[in-house]
Amino acid sequence: MQRIEVALIRILNAFGDAVSFTLAFGLGLWIRSLSPYANERLGQLYNWRDLVILFLIFYLSNLAALMLNQAYPTSRIKSYDEMVKAYFKSVFLAMFAIVALAYFVHFMYVSRTLLFSATCFAFTFLSIKEALIRRWIARLRGSGRNQRFVLLIMSDDASLRHTAEQITAYPLLGLKVKGVMTLSGDPRSQICGLPNLGHVSCLTELVEDQVIDCVVFPERAPGFEEELKDAIWECEQRGLEVWLTLDYSETRIRSIGLERLKDISFISIKVGPRNYVGLLIKSMMDRVLSLAGLVLLVPLMVAIAIAIKTTSQGPVLFTQHRAGLNGRKFLFYKFRSMVTNADELKESIRHLNEMSGPVFKIKDDPRITKIGKFLRRTSLDELPQLWNVLRGDMSLVGPRPLVMMEAAKIKGHARRRLSFRPGITCLWQVGARNRVITFEEWAALDLKYIDEWSLWLDLKILLRTIPAVFKQTGM
Repeated sequence: MQRIEVALIRILNAFGDAVSFTLAFGLGLWIRSLSPYANERLGQLYNWRDLVILFLIFYLSNLAALMLNQAYPTSRIKSYDEMVKAYFKSVFLAMFAIVALAYFVHFMYVSRTLLFSATCFAFTFLSIKEALIRRWIARLRGSGRNQRFVLLIMSDDASLRHTAEQITAYPLLGLKVKGVMTLSGDPRSQICGLPNLGHVSCLTELVEDQVIDCVVFPERAPGFEEELKDAIWECEQRGLEVWLTLDYSETRIRSIGLERLKDISFISIKVGPRNYVGLLIKSMMDRVLSLAGLVLLVPLMVAIAIAIKTTSQGPVLFTQHRAGLNGRKFLFYKFRSMVTNADELKESIRHLNEMSGPVFKIKDDPRITKIGKFLRRTSLDELPQLWNVLRGDMSLVGPRPLVMMEAAKIKGHARRRLSFRPGITCLWQVGARNRVITFEEWAALDLKYIDEWSLWLDLKILLRTIPAVFKQTGM
C-alpha cells in the first residue's frame, strides 16, 4: 500500500469524524431548542463562548473514547460490525464522562437533551462515515489500485491455509497473494489452492523478476532454520518488507512488540491488556473514586466501627498480607467480620471447605460474628479496601486478591490471574457470588475479565455490583 494513500485514508477518516461530531452537536442543539420540556431558551442557557467550550469538550471526549476503543489510527483491519460496536461504546462512554465531569466539577450547565441527542446523532453519522469510506476503499481496490503483492513461504499446510484465509478475509488491507514458495521442495503445482512458485532457494530470482511488496515467513521451521535465515536476509537486502507469522493457536492472549536496549533488539511477548491510555484512565479513576468514597462514607464507616467494637472483642479492622500484582505482597484491610482467633480455628474446620483448589471458603463460616454476617451480606466489610485502592495496591475492578499462602499454591495457567492488579469486585462478585463454585471456574472468570478488559467492561461490572450488594448476595 502506498504511504500517501494510507495517509489520505487516515486524513479522510479523521475529517469524517470531525464532520460527524460537528453535525451531531448542531442537531443536538436544534433538538434541544424544540424540546417541549425546555423551560429556558438556549440563549438564556449558553452564550457563544460556552457553546464553543462545550463543543470542544464533546469533540475531544469522543476523540479520546475512539482512541480507547482502538478505532485509531486505522480501522480497516476490523469488520464493519466491530467498528459500529466500537463507535457505540465510544460515544456513550464520552457522554458518561461529560456528565460525570459536569457533576463533579460544575464547570457549566450541560443540557441532558442536548448531550443525549448529540450522542445518538454522532453514533449514526460515524456508522454512515465508516460505510462510505469502506465502500470507497473497496472501489479503489476493485480498480486494481492501492494493492500490495504478497509472497508466502510455507512451513506446513495448516498454518499456510490459516494465513491465506486471514489475508483474504480482510480485502480492505489491499493484500494480494501471488503464490507460495516451499522450504521442502514440495512438487505439487498448487498448495492450499495457491500457485507453487518453487523452492525457497529460488526466492532471489523470483523477487527480482516479479513485483513483490511483502514476504511472509513462518515463525519457526524445524530443520530449515538456515534456509529461513538466508531467505530473510535476501529480502532485507532488497528492501522487501518481511512478516514473521506466529503460531495462530498460541496468540490468542498475547501481544507482540519490538523492544530495543541500546544495541540489543528483543521481540517482546506480552500478555494482558495493552491499551496503556485506558489503563492510565483506569488508574486515575481508581484514585479519584476511592478518595471520594473514603470522604463521603466516613460517617458510615464510623458507625460500622462502633458496631464492631461494641458487639465483639478485638480490633475493628482485619489486616492480612495478600498477593497483589504478579504476587507482590501488600497489607490488605477490611472490617473484621470474624472472631479474633479465626486463623487458629481454620485448621479445625478445613474439612468444611466448599471451594476446590488452593482457596478456602465456606458459605456459612462458623467463625463469623453476628454483625459480621450483616457486613458480609451487604459487602460493607470491604469498604476499608478503598484505602488499598487509593494507595495503588488494588483497583476498584479486578481479580480478588488471595492470601499469600493460597496464591503460592496456584499453578499453571490459573496463575495468570496475578498478572492484573487485584480489585474489590470482578465478574465472580457480580455473577456467581451467591453460590460456591470451583476454583477453576473462579479462575476462568478472572482470566476472561483480563482477556476482555476495557473501561466499558469495568463500568458494567461496577454498575452490576450495586444491585448485587443490595440483594445481599455476598459471601
